Amino acid sequence: MNRVLVFLAFFFSAAFSQAQDITGQWNGVLSIQGVNLRLVFHINKAADNNGYTSTMDSPDQGAVGIPVATTTFDGSKVSLAVPSIGLSYEGELKTDSIVGTFKQGALSVPMTLKRSTKELESAGNVETKQFGSAWLELPVFARLD
Repeated sequence: MNRVLVFLAFFFSAAFSQAQDITGQWNGVLSIQGVNLRLVFHINKAADNNGYTSTMDSPDQGAVGIPVATTTFDGSKVSLAVPSIGLSYEGELKTDSIVGTFKQGALSVPMTLKRSTKELESAGNVETKQFGSAWLELPVFARLD
């Protein structure tokens, strides 16, 4: 009887872990000293169906389709890395969210990503600056002047 229960427990836990899926759009808000910056990750299955690919958007900075170099999902652990800008995110998949830590350079802050099909509302903490002939939208905490 105990062997049957152990087998069933193993079977259902293995089936559940295989059923978890991280593909889709994941929205989060990076909060730093009272300033909110929206981040969106788009995670897809790799073309060879072995692993994942993803891109990142930072709508408040006007950045769309930033390639995420590494996207891994192991058990319930999710890792995303964009080494070109020194960014990483590591978290744990819950039912409808990924709870983790955003890191960029010396910055390390908690951030929860929520699965969604639509973009988060504007954080509203952006200002437009002119640099030469170019206009850039920058989050308030990234002042260059």
